[in-house]
Amino acid sequence: MKKNYLFLVALQLFFVIGFTGCSDDDEGGGIAGDPNELLVGTWELIHSEVQGYVDGQWVDESVPEGDYFLTFTDDNKFIDNDGSVYLWRINGNVLSWDGDDYTIEKLNAEEMVLSFTEDDGTYFERWTFRKTTGGNIQEPDDDEDDVPGVGGEVDRNRVIGEWQSVAVNVYEIIGGEKSVIAEGPYTTATWIFKESGRGIMADTSDDSSLYMDWHMLGDVIVINVDGEEEKYTITSLSDDTLVTVYTEEGEGYFFYAEYTFRRVE
Repeated sequence: MKKNYLFLVALQLFFVIGFTGCSDDDEGGGIAGDPNELLVGTWELIHSEVQGYVDGQWVDESVPEGDYFLTFTDDNKFIDNDGSVYLWRINGNVLSWDGDDYTIEKLNAEEMVLSFTEDDGTYFERWTFRKTTGGNIQEPDDDEDDVPGVGGEVDRNRVIGEWQSVAVNVYEIIGGEKSVIAEGPYTTATWIFKESGRGIMADTSDDSSLYMDWHMLGDVIVINVDGEEEKYTITSLSDDTLVTVYTEEGEGYFFYAEYTFRRVE
């Protein structure tokens, strides 16, 4: 079965450094088991705490909540209360979606506590959830290939340039069993997108490089290397950050690879 170029590099990285994000040793995280399994389901917000500056005013409050639900699926989709769909991942006791990182203070089969702190310490928020079977969540599409992207027509000029990888999340599902292949820091890959529609996919670990042709199709980067076409959905894009997702599936098989890049100035 064909695997994409960056997957092979990520796999090499996985065996070289022996890194995996599925360790059960989450010291101090308050996680009672495998967080990737515990997280799956629908959660109702029952309490929130806010401390910090909001619109220039200092806020310090702790209030009960209700009628706000989040759903996490076992194929790494996160559905917000309004039906918006993102991709989620866990690294240690950090839960990430939509470009934000949340600390898992507590997670078990019935309760979850998440917190968020601004880098400068001026804002802190904590949310307590309980797992539920109800809620007003819209169910995601069952099509594994329907990766939620940034949407619309992405301006190719925002993609043009040199990008250095910083993190990877790669897993596969075979016969319903999910196996994490590589997750965490990943800094050896470089993608270069030229204005001409040509480009380079390079890896500094072994000085390898491949020449490619590329074009945009909505929010998807279509890459062609030696006649082999691959599609990378852009799930997040800013002036200095690019996150892409590549998927592949067959009968009883699903492959997922998410790559996070930083722009090289």
